[in-house]
Amino acid sequence: QRSSPSGHASIEEQMESARKDEEWLRYTVEEFRAAKLREGEKAETEQKLAIVEAADRIGEALTTLRNTLDDEELGILVSLSRSERELSSLGENYPAGQSLAERIHAVVEELKDISATARDEADMIDADPEKLQKLSDRLNTIYSLEIKHRAESYDDLLAKAAAYEHKLATIDNSDTELRELQQRIADAEDECRRVATMIHDARMGVCGNFEQKIVAILQKLGMEDARFEVAITPIETFTPTGSDNVAYLFTANRTTKPAAIERIASGGELSRVMLALKAILVEKIKLPTVIFDEIDTGVSGRIADAM
Repeated sequence: QRSSPSGHASIEEQMESARKDEEWLRYTVEEFRAAKLREGEKAETEQKLAIVEAADRIGEALTTLRNTLDDEELGILVSLSRSERELSSLGENYPAGQSLAERIHAVVEELKDISATARDEADMIDADPEKLQKLSDRLNTIYSLEIKHRAESYDDLLAKAAAYEHKLATIDNSDTELRELQQRIADAEDECRRVATMIHDARMGVCGNFEQKIVAILQKLGMEDARFEVAITPIETFTPTGSDNVAYLFTANRTTKPAAIERIASGGELSRVMLALKAILVEKIKLPTVIFDEIDTGVSGRIADAM
């Protein structure tokens, strides 16, 4: 359908409205760009901060664990390893001892692995005040942005940042997009105008013959003085069927001027005009059979037989 000048104005108004917020939008986008937010960063930073804040307690727990396992005199590993050797040495005198020794060996290996992990973790735990401050500052930046932009979650904050970027890009490209849209509209209107002209010319070319066929059928149905005309009036807009207003004018009396069929025709007259229209349509689309529902409404006698 045709886009009216008001449609053009609507696009321009939307872009003008967007430009009113451009200064704030540019500032906001730059703020997000400077923040360099990453996917999943908030949860990751919160976890790191929690570890640094509890670094002393974590270090003490890991040290206690290592001492419990590795103490040269009282450590669990020393005691279990000694028991493993003693049970293994019993040999054939105590077969069940070998089984117990093997189970102890498995436990010892697992505890050694735990001890190594505790050592590695202890090396990484660092109650560095500078690191603590850096993590706190980063989280404060994220929290501030969430509050400022009323984000329901960190993912929502990332989505808002992406939306601001897209909106700013739209503004930056708005002039080009508007020109492209206007050209597309103009091209579409030209094409619609061309097709509408073809449809109008085709209608005008068949109207005379169409009117004669309708009148001929109506005369066979007992309406000797019937007149039927097609009134084609050009309109300013485009519709799915062109740029014409098509009306059927009719009169059953020689002395009466044809008028809009829906206002002037009686039930019986309308039934016969409808039959004439359908008969011509059927001829064009080659339907072998057509079923009418009460097509003889308001008609009787010879005329009904003719119908």
